[in-house]
Amino acid sequence: MEIYSHKKSGSGMFVGGMLILIGSILMLQRFAIVHIDSIWNFWPFIFVVMGASKIITALNAREFGAGIWFIFLGLWLYVSINQVFGLGFNETWPAIIIAWGCSLIWKSFFSNSYRWIRG
Repeated sequence: MEIYSHKKSGSGMFVGGMLILIGSILMLQRFAIVHIDSIWNFWPFIFVVMGASKIITALNAREFGAGIWFIFLGLWLYVSINQVFGLGFNETWPAIIIAWGCSLIWKSFFSNSYRWIRG
């Protein structure tokens, strides 16, 4: 008797589609068809979108936590790179340590065996 493990492949398709989209936009910029200089400031939101995708397809609490981590990372990078409210890397780097601690506590509460109940 064979046992098959099935995991949703939606996140792989999403990331692949995002890479195709980003590569296409960058190629169009190289050919001077589009200009993405101002759009380029928003690249950290790729992590936010990846995190949202992980949360939507999460099968357990750890995957949900990973989605939260990606969202936090994207928002932190955006704030730090673009100096939102005057905050740069020098002021915000301790937030990474705090988030890391939160993720360790989150992981200690949930194991891989916990499954989400969708209803």
